[in-house]
Amino acid sequence: MRIFLIWPDPSPEAISLVSGLKQSGHEVVYWTSTIKNEGKFPEIILHDHYDAWAGVPPKELAGAEFDPPGEELINKLSGVESIIMTMMNKHFEGKCVDERKQLYYNQLGYWHGVLNKFKPEAIIFSAVPHPVHSYLIFELARILKIKTLILQNISDIGRLVWFNDFWQGSRALQAELIKNKDRKFTLNDLSEDLKRYYKFYTNESNDPAPGYFKDFIKQSNLKNKLWLMARLTVKSLADFTIFKKVSLYFKKLLISNIQKEYSRFCNAQPDFSKKFIYVPLHYQPECNTSPQGGAFVNQFLMIKIFGASLPEGGKFYV
Repeated sequence: MRIFLIWPDPSPEAISLVSGLKQSGHEVVYWTSTIKNEGKFPEIILHDHYDAWAGVPPKELAGAEFDPPGEELINKLSGVESIIMTMMNKHFEGKCVDERKQLYYNQLGYWHGVLNKFKPEAIIFSAVPHPVHSYLIFELARILKIKTLILQNISDIGRLVWFNDFWQGSRALQAELIKNKDRKFTLNDLSEDLKRYYKFYTNESNDPAPGYFKDFIKQSNLKNKLWLMARLTVKSLADFTIFKKVSLYFKKLLISNIQKEYSRFCNAQPDFSKKFIYVPLHYQPECNTSPQGGAFVNQFLMIKIFGASLPEGGKFYV
């Protein structure tokens, strides 16, 4: 089976996956990854994850010419285009709508051409596709009838849930939920690893912050921030985007500072003596709102619809 691998993380598990697929008689044709040792897989087209995100082709296809998308394909993916315009709030926040559309059409033509050229029989994703290129590949695969397999990591547990279409989710999990709907469970029904997980997070003396968040805090120390700023400065000088990025940085710092904006909208302490509904907002941009949220990627819309649906006198805190 000819396989495309959309797997950015160059972890030992990813290397083992590629080796295992080859040993099982499958052919990995194309791999979007951040792996640096390209010589290890000379038979695979390795497309740098961030180049793919930016619409830059791999060196093997740098001179390839693919037809631009026609009106029929564009109309067929009109809903996808709408989602991607919002998805471009990450990495492309400085681009206007017309610039985003042009970038989208370029990527649509490229990936439609690549899929038709190499004709993969299956595409494997390491997570719900939410960077522009991986989400576009997923939606093109659906209309081209190419099989897809998505492996979703369950944070802090060390397990994966697999499904073919993230819009539908895991059918196996859904079937188990239906089967166990009216059953009563105790802690002893859990496996040992899930027992440990449950006991840790129900112990109030433990820090409930997820492991990935703790790692993020460690990586965000002053030393790493300065190193990241230096790398970004060198790259921006090389591609002549330094002035644009500096202006965007000061705009965020002085005008649209997220902490100041949050404080400006905070009201007095809630009245806990009265019933209320709590509505926590999602961090954005992230896949739980784009693409998975659909229209509710706009959380203002979600709040307005929720507020309009409350009974008279109902109250909710955002």
